[in-house]
Amino acid sequence: MCRASILFFFLMISLSLFSQNICGKVIDEQGKPVEYANVIILKNDSSFVCGDVTNEEGYFFMNAIPDTIIVKVSCIGFKQFIMPFPSAGDIGIIKLSSETYILDGVTIKKDVIQNHLGGYSIRLKNYEVVKGKQITEALEFLPNVTFHDAELYILNKEPSAIYVDGIKLNNLKELQDIPAEEVEMVSVDYQGGAERNTSNRGAILHIKLKQPVIGGYFGWFRGGFRETSYGWGGERISKSFKIQLRNISLYNTFSYRRRLLFSDSNEEKRFLNTAKNAQIDTRFRNWYNIISDRLSGICQIAPNHVIEASLLYMYEDNKPHYDSGIVEEAHSRRQTSYHSHDYSKTTQIQGYYMWNSDKDAKQFKLNIDYLHKTDHLSQMADEEITTWANQNTKMLRFKPMFIGNVLHGQCKIGLDAQFIWFDDRQSSLCGKMKSKSPSVFIEYEGQLSDRFQYGAGLRYQYNKMSVSQEDKNNTISHGGVYPNMQMMYIINPQKGHFFNMMFEYATQEIPYSAISTYRIYNSPYYYIVGNPNLNIPTQWSLTGMLTLFNKLSLTIGTTHLKDDVEYITKTDSQEPNISFDQAINADRIRTYLMALEVMIKPTKWWIAKPRMDLMITSGKWVEYEMHYDMHWRFSLVNSFSFTNTFGGQIDIQYEPPYHFANMKHLAVTDIHGGLYKNLLSDKLRISFDFVAYRHDRDIITNTPAYYSYFDNNTKNLGFELTVTWFFKGGKKAVKDSEMEPLQEYNKIIPVR
Repeated sequence: MCRASILFFFLMISLSLFSQNICGKVIDEQGKPVEYANVIILKNDSSFVCGDVTNEEGYFFMNAIPDTIIVKVSCIGFKQFIMPFPSAGDIGIIKLSSETYILDGVTIKKDVIQNHLGGYSIRLKNYEVVKGKQITEALEFLPNVTFHDAELYILNKEPSAIYVDGIKLNNLKELQDIPAEEVEMVSVDYQGGAERNTSNRGAILHIKLKQPVIGGYFGWFRGGFRETSYGWGGERISKSFKIQLRNISLYNTFSYRRRLLFSDSNEEKRFLNTAKNAQIDTRFRNWYNIISDRLSGICQIAPNHVIEASLLYMYEDNKPHYDSGIVEEAHSRRQTSYHSHDYSKTTQIQGYYMWNSDKDAKQFKLNIDYLHKTDHLSQMADEEITTWANQNTKMLRFKPMFIGNVLHGQCKIGLDAQFIWFDDRQSSLCGKMKSKSPSVFIEYEGQLSDRFQYGAGLRYQYNKMSVSQEDKNNTISHGGVYPNMQMMYIINPQKGHFFNMMFEYATQEIPYSAISTYRIYNSPYYYIVGNPNLNIPTQWSLTGMLTLFNKLSLTIGTTHLKDDVEYITKTDSQEPNISFDQAINADRIRTYLMALEVMIKPTKWWIAKPRMDLMITSGKWVEYEMHYDMHWRFSLVNSFSFTNTFGGQIDIQYEPPYHFANMKHLAVTDIHGGLYKNLLSDKLRISFDFVAYRHDRDIITNTPAYYSYFDNNTKNLGFELTVTWFFKGGKKAVKDSEMEPLQEYNKIIPVR
């Protein structure tokens, strides 16, 4: 398959030789690049030849035929530009003139989604569902974007990266405080291409805030509290502030969260080898505090030269507490208590430099990213300290990249190197891990006609991970060529019919966070532990997506994984009456996905997106097998706009029971929503969110030596009240360049 992919890559380059290359750049009256301008090429009879949308630097790239005669450029806020097509094909720089519109009581409707190779872009200020919502709520109405268990999924996978104004977020919590009205544009790339590290599988989400103002500012303050009998409660405050001072733009965001988690459960355990049974009633309480502060700045140091830097500091304090009542056989009830105090500090520094040429659309980019995370873990059983660990993680990555026009298309070529150091000092032993992943990549995108676009890339990456614990050492290394390909065929541009197909072969992330042997207990009969002997997983996937009327989407795909890291329940060989979850490598896992969704508008004030997902999984571990287990998921998200200042949202999700490995996950139903009211000319917003019904998941675990029924009694009902104040000032909008941080700390954890 790898050979066939390489042949396809060079075939696409060869085919592009038969078309004429067109390139250029669109700027405004101040010389700033104009993003998302529509550039179309017409014949002498005004028939459409091809088109493109300018990128964040204002560039566009197309292929045309010899009898092309007219170039037409249009963008909201600018006068339309028309020029004869140059015979050389190099259009050069196009300067657009500003145009002001005063529309009183008139609504202009158009397709707000711009589809492109491997994804789409959507301008939220033209999208009806954003009013009164946070960006996490508005994202649910985008194609192939869903939320399940408070986690974001794109094409049923967690995104590999989320960027806000080009800054890579450390976690989803940074996204939750952004109001959707303050977002200018959202872009989704289903595949990141060969320039992305092969371990980062999943889509990339780009979010651009509304533009700052010269000599001015904009931002918001947000505060609220959540009251609940079960589930998450607590308070939070946040503020975001952006200011533009000539060639320097500064952006700061700060948030503090104090969260409380209340959960009750009952678990029946049977240890079949020892014929011992136990009933465990557990009260789980968790006190969680997090402080996050990020400062970013961008400066144009000279014409066509931009530098940017971002500093993140995050402090997390976590105090989970398990109180368990245990009944063993006919014995009397006894109480146990497990209390942990875990805190961590994360510091991340990101640097970025970009140079671009106005003449031939060449670019050079350099990214440098350093992350340092310290974790201090301790656990007490019945008020006595039993275990502790101090973990230190350092990550360094740099990536130089060159972009230019080659063979009538756009080509990217570059180097990429990542280094990770993990130090694990426990009360009983010490361990270390170090890894390196140097790579070189090339990527090419072109267009064979006005309806067919394609892209292909190759990446050679070498992974090496060395783990040492006391006198034990384990080293894993391998290198390989990892291709990816994507194509889009526009069936009918007027009606919004098109077809996408994507293929990629890659390794997964080096499992540095799942190798620690530190045991985390929540009862005398259960703990979680890592595995220092893990292999680095690999996978390949093929996905096809058909979109009709820009509203109905059908996705079918398959993913094949080798050495995938999953947590599996076992019994302790030294203590057969204790079960534990441990990270292990699956031999092979095959998943098949089918998803169907549609956007509908039953009334002028109601927009809905029903969606159905089916995941079929087969797999083999050392001890367990799965045979085409089916996992269904149904969801319905609804947005209501009763007036210009009052509306709401209701989401309904249902998952029938499904099997995974040696566990059966029982059904889950979730109904939640919210209302909002804008006051004082939309400067003040009051939001009321609620969970009407949710019963958390019950799990049955069945192995040859162990049986468990975990009955989760938590009913996550509650409400949240939030107040947001918006402020702004200034006269004239400007644009930022995009920075692309490279890495984040990802922890592999068991699902329970």
